[in-house]
Amino acid sequence: MDANQAFEFETLVPKSTDISGTGQFTTNCQNCRTTCHFPCRQAHDNDKHRCSVMDRIGSCMICKCPWNVHFNQKYRYEMVKEKVQRSSDAIRQQYQGAVSEALTNEQLLARIEKEIKKHESQLMELIQATYPCIQRLDEIALRPHPFSTPDYIDLMIAAEKQEHRSGYQQRIVTLHKLREMADFTAKLIRDQQKTVIRRMSSLSLKPKQQLKRPSAKTVADLN
Repeated sequence: MDANQAFEFETLVPKSTDISGTGQFTTNCQNCRTTCHFPCRQAHDNDKHRCSVMDRIGSCMICKCPWNVHFNQKYRYEMVKEKVQRSSDAIRQQYQGAVSEALTNEQLLARIEKEIKKHESQLMELIQATYPCIQRLDEIALRPHPFSTPDYIDLMIAAEKQEHRSGYQQRIVTLHKLREMADFTAKLIRDQQKTVIRRMSSLSLKPKQQLKRPSAKTVADLN
C-alpha cells in the first residue's frame, strides 16, 4: 500500500431527513447518529424506555445503547450511499489507534479482516434475533411459516440477485458466509435435540422395578 495513496470507494453515511409537521415521532440515538425506531409511538423522551426496540433492562436492541441517549427529534437518519476519497494514511491511522503504534500493511489488513468478521458475526446475531420475532408475528396472524433461518438468508440472496443494487455482489458473498454459519448452527441444534430425545427414550424403555408381594410367613412375623 503506497504512502498517502488516495482511494475512492462507496460507503453508507447517515443523512438527516426533516419530518416536522408529519405528526410522526422518532427514536434517534445520539451516540450512533442512527434512527433506531420510526415511526415510534413514544413522543416524550422520558418514555423512551417504553419504545418497542428497548429490551427489559432498557437497552436498545438496534444499537445496544441505553434508552436515555435516545430522543424524539424533528428529523430521522437515513443511511445514504456516497462516494468518498480517503488516503491510505488516513485509513492506517483509523486502525492503528495510538499514534506511537506503527502498523505494517499486513497488520493493517489483518485488523480490517478482523473487523469485517466482527460485523458479519453481528449481522448473523441480528438475523437470528429477527427470526423468532417473525415466527411470533406469524403465530399472531394465525399463519404458520415453515421457513428457517437459512431459508430467510436464501430469500435475501435471491432479492439481491434480482434487484442488482450497488454493491450487491459483495453482499451476496457475505450472505453465503452467513448461510454456512446458519447451517452449522442449525445442525448443532438438531444434534442436541436428537441427543435429548435418545436420552428420554432410553429412560422410558428401562424396566420398572416390580414390588415383591410379601409372603404369608413375613406377614405372620410382622403380626
